[in-house]
Amino acid sequence: MSTARKTSEIVQRTRGLAQSKIQGWRNYYYTNYSQKRLAKLDWYILQRLTRWYAKKRQRRRWMGSLNEVKYIANQYGLKTLL
Repeated sequence: MSTARKTSEIVQRTRGLAQSKIQGWRNYYYTNYSQKRLAKLDWYILQRLTRWYAKKRQRRRWMGSLNEVKYIANQYGLKTLL
């Protein structure tokens, strides 16, 4: 089993849990004045996913994986807070 395939399976399994958490946070905390804070929280979620992905791929510099993680999140339909 390749690393990409394993990563894909892990993303698919955890996507449902992450989707429900993100949607719940958005429904609870969203107001007209909370967009700046939700943007920071959205960045934090993306940052943690990127760090996890870089660790899984054994990369030292996690920021180099940011574009890949954005692509994967978009491909699998991961929701954002905004």
